[in-house]
Amino acid sequence: MEWWRAHIHPEDLASVDATWAAVHGRRRDSWSHEFRFRAADGTYVHLLSRGYVLRDEHGRARRSIGALQDVTQARRAEAELRRAAYHDVLTDLPNRAHFAARLEQALAAARADDTRADDTRVGVVVFDVDNFKAINDSLGHGAGDTVLRAVAQRLSAGLPPDAFAARLGGDEFAVILPGLDESASALIRRLLEAVGRPMTIDESVVEVGVSAGAAVWPADGNDAEAILKSADLALYTAKARSAGDVESFHTELRDAVETRNSMLRDARDALGEERIFPFYQPKISLASGEIVGFEALLRWQHRERGLQPPGTIHAAFEDSALSTQLTDRMLERVLRDLADWQEQGYETGRIAINGSPVDFRRDDFAERILSRLHALGLPARLLELEVTESVFLGRTAETVERALRTLAKEGVTIALDDFGTGYASLTHLQQFPVDVLKIDRSFVSRLGSTNSADFAIVHGVIDIAQRMDIQTVAEGVENENQLDRLCELGCDVAQGFLFGGALGAGRIGAFVRGWPQVRQGYCWQGASNRPRSFGQG
Repeated sequence: MEWWRAHIHPEDLASVDATWAAVHGRRRDSWSHEFRFRAADGTYVHLLSRGYVLRDEHGRARRSIGALQDVTQARRAEAELRRAAYHDVLTDLPNRAHFAARLEQALAAARADDTRADDTRVGVVVFDVDNFKAINDSLGHGAGDTVLRAVAQRLSAGLPPDAFAARLGGDEFAVILPGLDESASALIRRLLEAVGRPMTIDESVVEVGVSAGAAVWPADGNDAEAILKSADLALYTAKARSAGDVESFHTELRDAVETRNSMLRDARDALGEERIFPFYQPKISLASGEIVGFEALLRWQHRERGLQPPGTIHAAFEDSALSTQLTDRMLERVLRDLADWQEQGYETGRIAINGSPVDFRRDDFAERILSRLHALGLPARLLELEVTESVFLGRTAETVERALRTLAKEGVTIALDDFGTGYASLTHLQQFPVDVLKIDRSFVSRLGSTNSADFAIVHGVIDIAQRMDIQTVAEGVENENQLDRLCELGCDVAQGFLFGGALGAGRIGAFVRGWPQVRQGYCWQGASNRPRSFGQG
């Protein structure tokens, strides 16, 4: 008996003894019990012992009948299934399900620990590989897998012993930090630096950047789901701000997400209920005072607050699906209005619509515009597409260039909006087919003095445009002093409240008919009484 007991795994011995004692103590007559037993080679096998005992007339055990079954293979198969269910195959890290269970355990332990100090916390940090899609696209999915395995190894190597790392899915990882203290911030920074070291894959040096979002129990959520959601919100903010950054959760992030979700709901409802409309602001030639076009500006009707500007649903323009739908809806309505004005004989000039970076992610943006023009029998020269320089940046630059050249070839005018406020580069004017430069209202609003920096900037933009045979349009012209300065500088076109705000489609006809009389009240570049020198501020 002692030899038998000596071969039973120490962790299983107590349960085997308990079963034996129950049988001999007359508390049970049969058993089914599994334990690990050391084989001759020193390894342990799993044995299933089943049987029953025969007793005499006094209830004493006299004989037992049973069998031993080797269930080692079955248990190994079960262990492999459990590991597959709770581990990531690619990185060998625990997966999302394992992470969720472990986080629940960490929070339960923290709650149950009556001795813990009031400031004891459990931290959750979510990491995301920056520009991972670009790595997959440029080097292949094999390289992407190599990056993910390296990130997992570097992340695990830099963690304290009580931390727990997992791959949540895709290029997202997470870490649980029990007993979080003030050193956590420095730890996260060290992890970002370690994980973000360049690596060589197939003789190519790959820059690996990682962003992170952190949340802390109990301050940022009462349960595992809330903590993970808070960390995700912080990560989203960090990535939106800049790659390779880290953000800690604060309540304003949750408010911002709720506001964003509200905007998305409003945009979806407005699209579904046909409450998206174009309003039109006139563009006036500074040489003649004639209407040369209108810019179509999105407006939408709120059920309670009435007509709203696009800024109240700006989050929708960052959503791929909604942004495309909004552009398509605006394009549809603008071209329909333009066709109506043509039929009624109104000379409206070119109508400008706005294109966002999201619109160019699909490679058929130009074709969508041209097909609608052709369907209505409208010449492409009546349409202008306004884009900001942000569309020229990033991986879609080639797609953007192809779309703009396709449109320009058909006669659509290409305008560069907000020139000088963001990523202004003269190389963009050479590389892309730009016909119009729009001078941002922030410069126009400060044209009070010829000695101001804004005056110099506007002067420089107009001079460059004239030398490149590009038309200039000044936005936000609100008073005659600004108009005078722009005329002196030789700006081609102006738009702003001085000439009229955004008008509904039904009011354009009256505006066009009445403008010849209204324009007599202004002094244009061609007027004989206009000085051509810059004068004094």
